[in-house]
Amino acid sequence: MLSPRARTLPLVLLYLTTWAALAAQPSLDAADGSFPALKRLSTELGFTLYYNPKLSEVLGSPHPDSAAMEESGVEIERPLRTQLNGDHQWFTIDCDNGPSADLSCTIFRETPQGLNKVATLGGERFIFPGNGVLYTDGKNDERFDVRRKYTWHDGKLTEVKQPFYYVGLDSRTLVDLDIYSSKDFRQPVAHLPKGTTVTVLLNEVVDKGNDEYDVGNCLVKTPFGLVGWVRSTVDQPPVIDDLLYHGD
Repeated sequence: MLSPRARTLPLVLLYLTTWAALAAQPSLDAADGSFPALKRLSTELGFTLYYNPKLSEVLGSPHPDSAAMEESGVEIERPLRTQLNGDHQWFTIDCDNGPSADLSCTIFRETPQGLNKVATLGGERFIFPGNGVLYTDGKNDERFDVRRKYTWHDGKLTEVKQPFYYVGLDSRTLVDLDIYSSKDFRQPVAHLPKGTTVTVLLNEVVDKGNDEYDVGNCLVKTPFGLVGWVRSTVDQPPVIDDLLYHGD
């Protein structure tokens, strides 16, 4: 009869083997976890597209304008055609790195007369579930990784307004910094010396009109757990590390 120790040892070995195998697997990024039914396509220019395989076609040929675009210093590719809401209306997706490495994708509606431009959206990842919505995220030409949602309705892509953009950035202050209880910046919550570790939680959404929204002030958390607002305008130098100039 096996001793308790002998019976336990195989279970321990099995646990350690399983744990090691799981740890060796690449972790899923946010889009993989949020949209497990979608397939992932990584392009040569650094874009990641998620698409519904039942409503999409991956394109492997070079973009017809790639040679002409390269002469101006811009690389372009045409990785995908897809349906935005499963109504058999097809859209062609062009992606390019822009004249100053500002990644963006342009969505064209396919018509008998040719391709009609719908919108050009900045970002590094584009998610096409095929249910009438489109998600983007990326920090190119932004101060942080901005996640946006759009709806396709009446022939137009419209951004869904959020009360805040989520940031989730662990960083440090670049200058001595006060955080405030409200966005009038009158009542300080705490004074943070240069080099203080902070977590940037949220960024307010600024309504620019015409269904366009921009980033604004930031809500941060101190190491102790106090929360307050930091003034963060698009034209001022960064006051928190890794919170970039708008347009970097």
